Amino acid sequence: MKRHAGRPCSARTCVAMKLLCIALGLGLGFSGLGTKAQVAANSKAVQRTFVSRDGSFRFKYPDWLIVCGKNTPKETCLTYMPICDDNAAACVTYPTARYEGYNLEGAAFSVNELPQARTQSECVGSMPPPVHTESVNGVEFSASHQSSAGMGHGLSEHSYRTFHRGKCYELAIRIATASLGGYLPGAIKEFTREDEQAVWENLEKVMSSFTFSK
Repeated sequence: MKRHAGRPCSARTCVAMKLLCIALGLGLGFSGLGTKAQVAANSKAVQRTFVSRDGSFRFKYPDWLIVCGKNTPKETCLTYMPICDDNAAACVTYPTARYEGYNLEGAAFSVNELPQARTQSECVGSMPPPVHTESVNGVEFSASHQSSAGMGHGLSEHSYRTFHRGKCYELAIRIATASLGGYLPGAIKEFTREDEQAVWENLEKVMSSFTFSK
């Protein structure tokens, strides 16, 4: 069978088609640039610096995180399974509005001083196993991950301890959730492992900036 070649386009039609292709290409290119620019803009949050009262440590955090204190709304910093210790030297929390309608109760990065641990062995020895070593901004910490649950609530905690100049310091990332079983089916969205990982990574960036000032 003979194959019939396609009919060649006229000069005017060919030019129009070329212009259309160029326009589409530029549109896609600008669309991609716009997406990249939006991602870059979202990643450029204003960074603030937290300095402890005695000046012994500091860390940086994005301005959309909330520093817990006397003037902070309780619902932001207090959860059934505590994400901040009452005597924490510092605590910054995730704004709950970011996961409104999910079973996330709260998440925080905190710095705790443990006065009851007066030696290196007392500081690290009370950590639940398994314990491994990690470096945080050049400082060696003993690290442990624990999960606990009770009364329809759960807590995932990553803790890091080190003994520095006669004090036991603990850095902690805690994420508290409520059991989906306490809600009617479909009434609330599940805070997934992927969601938890995203929250943890944001708080881990804050922890990685932690440094001793003296």
